Amino acid sequence: MGLFEDMERLKLRFLAAFEGLARRGVISEDDLAEIIDLVDRLDELSEEEIRERLGRFIPGDTDAHPA
Repeated sequence: MGLFEDMERLKLRFLAAFEGLARRGVISEDDLAEIIDLVDRLDELSEEEIRERLGRFIPGDTDAHPA
């Protein structure tokens, strides 16, 4: 399996995890839509933008919240 296929599988697993959070009410449907948009646009966003947007959903990630 190539790198592209591995990346697509990773994206699907990542989205499945957040869909589970939305089903359990941990995140809102709007939050899930934002995550889906983020994954769809990964190639267009800078690493800083990705960290900033994901930082809202990953507590304790100090890299996502620079001092």
